[in-house]
Amino acid sequence: MAERILVVDDDKRHCVLVSNYLKKQCFEIFMAVDGVDMQKQRAFSSFDLILLDVNMPGEDGLAICKRLRAEGDNTPIILLTARNELVDREVGLDIGADDYLAKPFDPRVLLVKMRAVLR
Repeated sequence: MAERILVVDDDKRHCVLVSNYLKKQCFEIFMAVDGVDMQKQRAFSSFDLILLDVNMPGEDGLAICKRLRAEGDNTPIILLTARNELVDREVGLDIGADDYLAKPFDPRVLLVKMRAVLR
């Protein structure tokens, strides 16, 4: 059975590109454009991994990650962001993300990180 991946990103073009690549790698992909949309998706399905953009309007990815961990949700999270400063990476990992990947990235690197987190 294919792993279920939730891609949360307000940049629809980026979301579609990532999703299409991951579908070709035999993952079952679901998409959300923000934290509210993500919660709607999670109300009806469980996921094996969340790919979460940091820079979103409203509740950003860091706040979402922190909230999920505070709620006791242990679904693996990989943060995706245009921020590549060491302090941003530290903050993301400190609040409970399982990994962190700066945009732009090679989709093969994302795939390797996903497989490592899903193990």
